[in-house]
Amino acid sequence: MVVLNHYRRLILMPEYLLDTNAVSAQMKGDQVLITLLDTATKVAIPSIVIGELLYGAAIAQRGQVYLNQIESLIATKSILSCDVETSNGQIDLAQ
Repeated sequence: MVVLNHYRRLILMPEYLLDTNAVSAQMKGDQVLITLLDTATKVAIPSIVIGELLYGAAIAQRGQVYLNQIESLIATKSILSCDVETSNGQIDLAQ
């Protein structure tokens, strides 16, 4: 997203789509990533990533701790669903 501030300068307002590695790094407290995400106008996580995180929590010794972190993420981020229509969009990108 691009916004003009009151001085008429262009300001880029970053938006991020996180993969499993990025979410894991955020959950582990990666300060560089957290600082970067704090500047974002939107942070989204695909539902597939949530599934991978839930699987990891289910097999982890500290699973409940991870489940609590995942629930916090779900409450504060946009979760993108993936269905057949979304998958078919890949065809459009290839053309």
